[in-house]
Amino acid sequence: MLKHRWIWLAPFLIFLMSNQVFAGKNVRKVTVDSDRLALGDVVRNAPRNIAGLDMGPAPKPGKDRVISGKQVRTRLKKAMVPTKGLRILGKIRVRRASQNVNELTLSKHVERALQDQLPVGMSYEDLVLRGGMVLPRGRVRVQLEMPRKVRRGIYNLKAHVYAGKSKPQTTLVRVQLRSDAANAREVVERGDAVWLKVKTGSVVVSTRGVAQQNGRMGQRIAVIPKQGRKMVYGTVTNAGVVEMDL
Repeated sequence: MLKHRWIWLAPFLIFLMSNQVFAGKNVRKVTVDSDRLALGDVVRNAPRNIAGLDMGPAPKPGKDRVISGKQVRTRLKKAMVPTKGLRILGKIRVRRASQNVNELTLSKHVERALQDQLPVGMSYEDLVLRGGMVLPRGRVRVQLEMPRKVRRGIYNLKAHVYAGKSKPQTTLVRVQLRSDAANAREVVERGDAVWLKVKTGSVVVSTRGVAQQNGRMGQRIAVIPKQGRKMVYGTVTNAGVVEMDL
């Protein structure tokens, strides 16, 4: 008798197990760029008026996590949003898009921030930064936490690294600051014709441009190339010379 029952149950169990295996493989994958998830990220046919509903924090850059249909329904119930007509899948794997910024590239961004933030008459040397970063996608920029009074000496500065519109990641930078009277003098004035040198690896291309602001040695200034209208930024390396890296 018991044997006959197992014979009848066997097809049902096989069907159940095959469905579970299929469901495990049939997980929808989505990639997001923001710090927060929205309903429209996990439910494709969500109408525009509810697609922006916040679904919680997104994974860290380069990481992923699975959101279940039960979690989606629970959030909609809490928000008093009806689920009728919404195609809510059993599982959604959400991955956060990312970019790898190596130590050398990150150091260049920190140097640019230093050049922008250091007061007149101050320069730096022996900048030490250890390690790269996994960041969200987007343009990378750095903001340094500078002391109220900048004097000569060795500082451990907090560097806040931004990518796109995401929240910053923070790292420590060790740098030695010095006073440099020669650098305090402006060697480029607004409206001056300057040589704009563009460096791409070992190749250097020079063109003429017009400085859009005054600049001292080591300072980043805006320049408009003679054959173009788009403003670019470079570092003053000599009187009438501005260099920029691509």
